[in-house]
Amino acid sequence: AAFANAAAAHADNFDDTTPQIQPDRTGGIHASAAVLPVALALAEQSGASGRDLIAAYLVGVDVASRLNHAIDARHYADGFHTTGTLSVFGAACAAASLLGLDRERSIAAIGIAASRASGVRRNFGSMAEILHSAHAAENGLAAADLASRGLSSAEDALDGPTGYFSAAAGAFHETVR
Repeated sequence: AAFANAAAAHADNFDDTTPQIQPDRTGGIHASAAVLPVALALAEQSGASGRDLIAAYLVGVDVASRLNHAIDARHYADGFHTTGTLSVFGAACAAASLLGLDRERSIAAIGIAASRASGVRRNFGSMAEILHSAHAAENGLAAADLASRGLSSAEDALDGPTGYFSAAAGAFHETVR
């Protein structure tokens, strides 16, 4: 359900956008397209309260948006589509929240998501573009599920010397370093 709803959410490119705050940026992020379907699917499955659903959604969008502001502008300029590559972390955090993961398991979910982030801007305008949000939802949900089952990851898979930010952008944005 999360995969299909995330694909549908981004199909018309009319979803919400968190704009960039740095002047050297051109692209925002459509985090809700990946985060909300994950939160809705897990909340429905678990019988979570509306309060827990909204809290998980807000955590997920906040994480994805903050990462979008934190990653170096090279990430987008080099062709990565942040809706796919960074919303996966928001989806993982929303899922971790609804699954009740502790700090250690939540960190593992983020690390697992780092190995599953995908999406390139070259597919803008094609039918494949909707897969960016769909895979972000699917992969974020899978990352949290795998972490809940004990799969580990490097604690610094996101920000370590050979972690996601280093590999996908060279660094953090200069205002974050």
